[in-house]
Amino acid sequence: MVISRGKEYYDEGMVEELMHNTANNTVIASVMGTKEYSVEFYIEDNGVQCTCDCPYDGICKHSIAALLSIIDNGTENIRTFALKSPTTVESRDSLKKYLNSISKDELVLLVMKFAPESFVMEIRNRELPVTDAIEVFRKAEKKIRKFFEDDELLYDPEGMEKSLMIQLNHLKGLESSMITETGELLLFIIRSIETAFNEGYLYIDNHYGDEYFESEDFCQYVIEYVKQLPFEVKTNFVK
Repeated sequence: MVISRGKEYYDEGMVEELMHNTANNTVIASVMGTKEYSVEFYIEDNGVQCTCDCPYDGICKHSIAALLSIIDNGTENIRTFALKSPTTVESRDSLKKYLNSISKDELVLLVMKFAPESFVMEIRNRELPVTDAIEVFRKAEKKIRKFFEDDELLYDPEGMEKSLMIQLNHLKGLESSMITETGELLLFIIRSIETAFNEGYLYIDNHYGDEYFESEDFCQYVIEYVKQLPFEVKTNFVK
């Protein structure tokens, strides 16, 4: 599925730019999706590796599309520059090394300072009593169901994605205490989006080929939900 979607992205011209950094022998690609994503290819252990700043866990369609573009065009035919900077992976390794070098108290202060609001909300939700967790869930669920009755949002894929993710992020941390409810809500969203497609909603104007609502963030949310499910529940949900 990922390979076929990546090929579609490449065929539709979604790879907008390729650049070869001769200083560290990396190739950087800009690939359009629901927004612009950056893919970086580098050599490690005698093989080609890649990273993408999309939320997908693993080799994504943006990486496939960029790789196909490189194969067709070759690095000798793309724009080059020379900037002696670390690769994305090297930068992450440096960060990891630094974090390992500081004390627990210093690490706590860093997390407190830079933690995104969604993470703080997730931690808070994990500590909620059951009655409060139910209340938080019901409020978000009610808003999400109303989104699919809102004609303005149904004609606004970007607005729909933003609205959905705001409410779903309010539920982070409740997955383990409300497994069934969360799964049913995600299935409701998936089915409602499919129904909206069939009724002519959530299509993107002037966007050829893959011209409908598609959210990397929502897909990753579903993946993370499925990962934490017990095995039997997981297999039933995937069915």
